[in-house]
Amino acid sequence: MKNFLILVLWATLTNGVIYHPYEEIGRLEQGDLLVKTIVDDSKGTVRTNVVFWSESTVPYVLGTGLTTNQKFSVRFAMDAIEHVSCVRFVPRAITDSNYVSITMEQSGCWAALGMHGGRQQINLDPRGCMDTGSILHQLMHTLGFTHPSNRADRDLYVEVNTDNVKEWEQKNMEKSAVGEIDDFGMTYDYESIMHRSELAFTVNGKPTILPLHANIELGQRDRLSHMDIKKLNKMYPCV
Repeated sequence: MKNFLILVLWATLTNGVIYHPYEEIGRLEQGDLLVKTIVDDSKGTVRTNVVFWSESTVPYVLGTGLTTNQKFSVRFAMDAIEHVSCVRFVPRAITDSNYVSITMEQSGCWAALGMHGGRQQINLDPRGCMDTGSILHQLMHTLGFTHPSNRADRDLYVEVNTDNVKEWEQKNMEKSAVGEIDDFGMTYDYESIMHRSELAFTVNGKPTILPLHANIELGQRDRLSHMDIKKLNKMYPCV
């Protein structure tokens, strides 16, 4: 009930501006990521460890609670990725030890970043995560995509106003360390389906992320951008 009341409040305050509250209520890394890390003792640092899926193939199982329509929505989003790349989502075989379990058991939209090994989850809260764009966003996390607004060079492209960010969520707006995430030589993408909206983690309904060099509404969940597709094919090249 508490989460519901908060979401109703923000629906009023945001007045139609793109906002994805269900990507924030999981209380995970950057709001919707389960991340594996490696401690580098030689440098005294912790870096994100992103492992890609072998042979560009992601075995999956669908949770028993998903309806026929919800299963169709998930498969539709998978097809959208397959249509523009050599990535393939396949029903898990008994021999597949590494796989994704797509559930709606918990609150929020969230996923493991890259391949973790064994069973890993994508959670799609039916209250706000079953549209194609939200499913695409989480599938792309599973393939290893992070949020552009956390890039090491993001200050060249966006202004982040932490005064408008919930105090306990400010860590989710931090930049990655230089070299922590491989951007595959791609420039900053305002149009990415992975980009946060300008109201990400807002505490007062005011913008937290604003573009510096583009007149564009951040946070679209309609489609993979041109650069999303280009990067995807660099990460998972066709053999």
